[in-house]
Amino acid sequence: MRVRPTTPYLIFALIVTLHGVSVADWHHSLYLGNDGCWPSRIRVDVHNHMVQDAAGAPVSVVIGSGVGEAELAGVAAESVRVVDAAGVEMLFQVYSPVGEPIRGGPILLGGNLTIPAECAAGGTATYHVYYDNPAAWPVPDFFEASPSVRNGGVEAGKGDRPYGWVHDGPDAEHEATWTTETPHSGARCLKTAVAPGAASSWTSTRQRGIYIIGGAEYTMRAWVKAEDVVGEAGWYIHVGNDSEPMLINHVFGAGGGTHGWTEVTYAFTAPADADQASLGTVLWGTGVAWFDDVTLECDSPLLLSAAAAAPETISLTEEGAGGPWYDDDPGDDIEWDLRCPMKLINVSASAVGGLTSADLRRLLSLADAVAPDSIRVTNAGTLLDHYLVGTEAMFQADVTARTARTYYVHASYDDRIAALPSSDYAGLLHGPANLAQNPSFELGDPIPPGWQGDPPPGVTMGFDTPGLFDSRCVRIDFPDGIDKQWVGWRQDVSSQPGHAYLYSTWVKCENLHDGEVGIYAHYRNAAGELCESKQYASAGAPISGTTDWTLMSGTFEMPEDCVTFQLHLTMFARGTVWHDGAVLVEVTPSVAGRLDSLADLTASEPTIWPVNALVKVFQDHPPPPQAAAARITAAGNEQEPLQIAVRSLDAYEGVRVEVAPPVHSEGGQLDDFEIGLVGYVPIDHPSNYYQSESPTWHRKFPTGGGGSDGWGGMWPDPLLPTDTFDLPANTTQPVWITFTIPSEAAAGDYTGTVRLVQGATTLAELPFTVHVW
Repeated sequence: MRVRPTTPYLIFALIVTLHGVSVADWHHSLYLGNDGCWPSRIRVDVHNHMVQDAAGAPVSVVIGSGVGEAELAGVAAESVRVVDAAGVEMLFQVYSPVGEPIRGGPILLGGNLTIPAECAAGGTATYHVYYDNPAAWPVPDFFEASPSVRNGGVEAGKGDRPYGWVHDGPDAEHEATWTTETPHSGARCLKTAVAPGAASSWTSTRQRGIYIIGGAEYTMRAWVKAEDVVGEAGWYIHVGNDSEPMLINHVFGAGGGTHGWTEVTYAFTAPADADQASLGTVLWGTGVAWFDDVTLECDSPLLLSAAAAAPETISLTEEGAGGPWYDDDPGDDIEWDLRCPMKLINVSASAVGGLTSADLRRLLSLADAVAPDSIRVTNAGTLLDHYLVGTEAMFQADVTARTARTYYVHASYDDRIAALPSSDYAGLLHGPANLAQNPSFELGDPIPPGWQGDPPPGVTMGFDTPGLFDSRCVRIDFPDGIDKQWVGWRQDVSSQPGHAYLYSTWVKCENLHDGEVGIYAHYRNAAGELCESKQYASAGAPISGTTDWTLMSGTFEMPEDCVTFQLHLTMFARGTVWHDGAVLVEVTPSVAGRLDSLADLTASEPTIWPVNALVKVFQDHPPPPQAAAARITAAGNEQEPLQIAVRSLDAYEGVRVEVAPPVHSEGGQLDDFEIGLVGYVPIDHPSNYYQSESPTWHRKFPTGGGGSDGWGGMWPDPLLPTDTFDLPANTTQPVWITFTIPSEAAAGDYTGTVRLVQGATTLAELPFTVHVW
């Protein structure tokens, strides 16, 4: 089936609906949200009735429509995010009514949402649960603590494991299982069997991560049944904290022998510094025992509670999406071949404006023949001035209230296009947006005002000429024979919590050894100390040896406790380093969408082209301006892949890859080949060093510049053994055809054809050559 997409120039708007909510504190830049927005949220108020603060204490709210319940039934679990009042993301866990963790698909009525509570003694804390962002990816980690025993009746589970429980590994004489044999209630219970004569062992089925309130009264109740037990059958509980997990270590049971279902209980007062418990089954000896229906109840008055409010919704007007393709002169033969949508989302009740950064790494990587000077930025077809800093384009953006606006960055393969004057780095360096003082080191003598630096004896720091931008720059000489230490220039710049800043500087070095140099920064709070969630930042690929002026830059989001971004033009190496052109500007990062290709709009059939097998092909990889011949080379007894890519304006279902085996001019052919489809995996952030001192129940994810040359998104990785696939519109799909060359294959060229077929129709074909040495 051929499926025609809707027109790419469709501009649509959504009716703004606000249900009793001020959107001033609405959060939308949440983890793995891609280019989507969270249009719905539920406020959850947590009340701490304890005399001590709650620090990560689990508290649950029921999924339902009653008073205080969270109306999340049917919501896709992948889209759920939880933040505190300051916007800090929290781990969380969604459970079904039988205790199964729900991490994908619809949330079930009667389950619960468990979140970590940070709340002062006797106080109230507010959280917001965001949902309904269809572009959001599932999160990778969850809050594991629980306020009570999970699945205490052991009725729900998969395979041989009930939800919330873990069996110890069996051996020939000891085995813990989940069984339907004679349960105390329901259809399931736990069972432990130890062979006669076997050594006594703590083989058990266990549950960990149960939250305990220090000083509270608890009662544990459970049931046990025994048959021919020589020893003791019962339950155990450990109560403590991370450093001392067994402040209480108690085993209680119904003895040995043979007996029917017997209830066992244990009442205790939790130690004041306890915050966790684990429990499980006990068969110390030999025989068979069954276990069921365990509870751990807090007998003290209600100490921690949560209540959900009614859902709040906000809808945004979409502007700019599908705007006209840029062309400065329709009468000439110069075209802008590609464009990348950049979306800005403003959920506030007033217009916002300022510099916006657009990350061009994907555009410049996927279309490596693009001329960097050809970059143009448009708003609804109108050309905007921009600055180009490495792989970041910055432009002035103004977005009206409650609006999602799409801008476009255009690029061309045509090297006749000149750079715009406004894209000059010097304009940004000396412009009013630059927050760095004395950024090109033109002021001062003997040290640059605005910068601090205390060189140790033997290390020289000062000015040098000429500068990269003006008459001066700064230089550091660190000779051999001195103990290596951090040395360089520092500047404190005021910053706004939660805001993003582009930080960049030019660096060069001579004979730099015993280390390398980049640009660095510290996040500092109001007390001048390193922030809790993030402490250090770095930008650019470090350099060493003798290297000419190199731009290093990155965009960084300030943590919520940050008031100072401390710039460090420093080194931990020996040799000579120069710095010039320091820039720190506040920006609003835009979210890059998939590349659009002008060729898509003019192609009447799928486009097919060869790609070197060493090249990763992405789903928005555009066809090249001129495709090379499809040709691979191999020797006898070698395997060699031919990678092809296919893309279409239209969607096609059930596309099949057919290969006419390549034939030699003398009649031989290569008919030993395998067809594979390249699959994709989600990558959330470019690799980099990341450190956080925030609590374990906070969601941890990097927000600064990546240390690798990649970007977040779907990355090609697995090779799937199939020859049939669906081809979505405007989506590139790579295919591998791997040839195995017989040892006796005659040398020379073998020519064949790859065809893309749907039913009896050939959609596209590509001739190729295999050269055998």
